[in-house]
Amino acid sequence: MKPVPQPHPGPVLLLLLATASGYKQVQITTWRATLKRICNVIHSIYMFLEVMLDLLGENDRFCQYNGSEESKPFPC
Repeated sequence: MKPVPQPHPGPVLLLLLATASGYKQVQITTWRATLKRICNVIHSIYMFLEVMLDLLGENDRFCQYNGSEESKPFPC
């Protein structure tokens, strides 16, 4: 019987390394996109709450100074 030739491990090893490095790149890109999405959501919630506080809050950005009747009001 003739011995069966064994395949050279070089191409298989290169294919595995290329796949692993590509997977790591995809994984890093996925994490970056996920973190950016989370940051954008937090920013949107923050902006929404700022608008709600402006609409419903007591401070309407006018001077809240209440002096006596005789005192002359001055800008804050």
